[in-house]
Amino acid sequence: MTAFSFPPSISSLRKTRFSAFSSVEALVSADLLTTIKQQAEGFLKSGYKDAAAVACRIMLESALKKICDVKSIKYSNKVKLNTLNDKLKKQGG
Repeated sequence: MTAFSFPPSISSLRKTRFSAFSSVEALVSADLLTTIKQQAEGFLKSGYKDAAAVACRIMLESALKKICDVKSIKYSNKVKLNTLNDKLKKQGG
């Protein structure tokens, strides 16, 4: 099995000095993303690639929703990742 590493932008999310992470709620969100990342790495090391992929999807969805929140971009609770990505691209995010 090959080693897997997350992109630096996700790995350093907790350290980012970005307006979205200026509140306690945002810091908790960053810690949660770090925990999900660690779980995904654990799943992958144990050979559970599907579970690792689901954890990565959760992490990506959470990060994109946080960015949309910061930029005041509206979305529904059941929004798909492609939709979030398209909305951010439209707003230059």
